[in-house]
Amino acid sequence: MEDNQLLEARKHRLWMTPANILLISGSSFIIIAIFVLIFASWNSFSPIGRVATTVIPLIALYSIGFATRQKPDRSELAVYTILTGSIIFPFVLGVLINQLNLIAYPSSLFYFYLFFVTTVWYIILEFVLHQKTHAFLTVVSAIGLVSSYSAAINAESFVYCLMAVLLSVFFLSVAWHADQNGERFQAKTYSNAGVILGWTGLMLLPWTYFGFIFSSAVTLEY
Repeated sequence: MEDNQLLEARKHRLWMTPANILLISGSSFIIIAIFVLIFASWNSFSPIGRVATTVIPLIALYSIGFATRQKPDRSELAVYTILTGSIIFPFVLGVLINQLNLIAYPSSLFYFYLFFVTTVWYIILEFVLHQKTHAFLTVVSAIGLVSSYSAAINAESFVYCLMAVLLSVFFLSVAWHADQNGERFQAKTYSNAGVILGWTGLMLLPWTYFGFIFSSAVTLEY
């Protein structure tokens, strides 16, 4: 027991080096700087300037994270840096789509493509590049994708609930698979999301469905 405690303490000391603290501070500063630019001088930038001021920091964060993740004493730092980049990824993507006039903003189609690309990227990071700490981001983005898709097709309220139930089944399946592989954080994240989402969808589904039937009957009557 004492040997394990000493080992954990040693790992903690190795990770909390001045270089790591400096890099963490740098990552945090990038995020703060982005928001300062947004509120202070965003209107003064040209479209290309706005894209550059958001894309360059994102590339820097991912570059630092993936460059340091193979080093044993920098692995936790790499996780933090990559996660930081992923948090600002949807914002950067939104700026890119908007400033290049790829899709009209604001619109349901804009948010659908935003969440679609973001979800695909998070899935790649989490399951292909083994960034398991992205589980929460993937869950949130997937829920946003389903919601924005329902809005894009002008779905009725009961369709939202039905898709929430189906998504919860997927989350619980991922949680079971993660638990089998010993990924506790990932399993807990998906299981909690699946239970909450599924329970909410099942509770609201009958009310929204019968409400839809009633409104349709009233419309047909008139």
